[in-house]
Amino acid sequence: MIRQMTSLNKASGLEGILLMMKTVIRDASKRLSFVFWLIFLHSFFVGLALIFHPPGLMSMFGFHSIGEGFFPVQGGVFHIIMGIFYLTVVLRVEGFRAVIYLSVITKSMAFVFLLYYYIFVDGIFIVLFSGIADGAMAVIIILAYQSYNGQAVKIHNRESIDDEFWYY
Repeated sequence: MIRQMTSLNKASGLEGILLMMKTVIRDASKRLSFVFWLIFLHSFFVGLALIFHPPGLMSMFGFHSIGEGFFPVQGGVFHIIMGIFYLTVVLRVEGFRAVIYLSVITKSMAFVFLLYYYIFVDGIFIVLFSGIADGAMAVIIILAYQSYNGQAVKIHNRESIDDEFWYY
C-alpha cells in the first residue's frame, strides 16, 4: 500500500487517477465497471440536459438561444442510448470488448469534434471543457481496460499452471 502511494505521487494526470483507483478498488474488473458507471452517469445527465435544454441552463453554459428543439433532443437521446451501452459494461465486463472499443472510439471522436468546434466554429468554454473531458474518459477507459486485461492474463496463466500440475 505504501509503495502504491509513493508511485501515486510520482504519477501524473490520468495515470495518477487510475493508480488512486487501484488502491481503492483492487479488482480490475470492478475498477473497469466503476469507470463505466461514472461514464454512464455522465452520458445520462448530459442527455437529460440536452433533451430538456432549459434556456437559463443553456445560457449559463454559454450557448446561444436554440430556435429549433429537434437537434438538441436528438443529441440527448443519443447520449442516453450510449449510456445504456456503457451500462452493459457496468453490469458485466466479460464479453463486452466490442462495447469497450466502441466507447473509446466514441469518446475519441467526441474529443476531436468538440475541440474542432471550439477552435473553428464557436469558442464556448463548456464545449472545450466537454471535449477535454471526453478525451480524458477515452484515456481512462484504455488504461482501465489494459489493467483488466493484464489481470485476466495473470489469472488465466495461473489457472494454466494449476491445470498442468494436475495432469502430471
